[in-house]
Formats: sequence, C-alpha cells, structure tokens
Amino acid sequence: MADLTWSEVVDLDAALSAVDAQAQTMILAHVNESVDPAVFGGVTSGTFLLARAALAAHLGRGALEAGTGTSGQVASKTVGGLSKSYFQAAAADTTGMGETRWGRTWLSLCRNSAARAGLLV
Repeated sequence: MADLTWSEVVDLDAALSAVDAQAQTMILAHVNESVDPAVFGGVTSGTFLLARAALAAHLGRGALEAGTGTSGQVASKTVGGLSKSYFQAAAADTTGMGETRWGRTWLSLCRNSAARAGLLV
C-alpha cells in the first residue's frame, strides 16, 4: 500500500500547502499508520483514499489554525458601533471533527463504513 503524500492532501485543499514540513510529516505518519484499509473497503477503495486524505486535511487545518489563537465557532453581533463576540460550543461533537469540512467528511465516511461498528479506534 502506498503512503499518502502531502501533495495528495493539498489537492483537496490548496491552503494546506502552508502547513510547515514538520507538521506535515507528523500528520502523514499518523494517518498512514492509523487508518485501517479494511474498515474503508481495502487499499484500492476510493473511500479508503478519501478517508486518509480527509483526516490528514482536517489535521492540517488544525495545524494552520494553531498559530492564530482561534478555535471553534465564534458568533458575533454588532449594534451601532459596539460589537460582541462569543464562543459557541458544538453540543453534539466533542471530538472537534465537526470543526472543518474535512473532519465532517471523515465522520461521514466513518458512519458509512465498518468503523460504525466500532472497528476503528
């Protein structure tokens, strides 16, 4: 089985080209070691290929946002010249996977795979 490369992740989300090389290496190592092809239809399955890339993209988005000091959803309101912003916690998702479109893609793929039966750790 060929390992996922960062260029394949960037094909999903061009902004991830800005992730530093050390973070790329760690993310790829984690994804390549952790995602079980049997859970997603085998090594040649499109679902498996997308699952690895989506998980890496989600983690890459987290790496990009780590330096910005922002995390989670923020709601804000402006009245006149005053504005107020506050954090909104996602009640249903305590994993953080719902914070990015790639995390939501990963969750969707998991829901429609053998991972749903608890085979994915």
